Amino acid sequence: MDTCRSSGKPPYIYSQYCKLYQDYVDKNKLTMHIRHKTGDKLMADWDGTTLPLYDKLTGPCCKVYLFVATLPLSMYCFTKACLTMKEEDLINVQISMYEYFEGGTRLLIPDNLKVDVIFAVCRQT
Repeated sequence: MDTCRSSGKPPYIYSQYCKLYQDYVDKNKLTMHIRHKTGDKLMADWDGTTLPLYDKLTGPCCKVYLFVATLPLSMYCFTKACLTMKEEDLINVQISMYEYFEGGTRLLIPDNLKVDVIFAVCRQT
């Protein structure tokens, strides 16, 4: 602070610095560019919203959950609807995903998939 005052510049507290930085980012429409390597990562998550699934023969509707996976460099995507987000559906949809991509990547990055988190915690205890 003393250095700022002696040079005639106002000192900023952290919150003020963050606000000024965010204003600068917004004004200049800046984004962070992330470099990805080919075939290195596969990002996966449940979409979060449910979709209606209609039975063409009987007419009733049920809800389905959309699983989405993306290769971030190419933005090549895989999606599949499932009746639940339970462990069995997660395993089956990931098998379908790897078959669709015809292989795997070095890293599978789930976006805090609740099923994965609960499954991992239960396995460790």
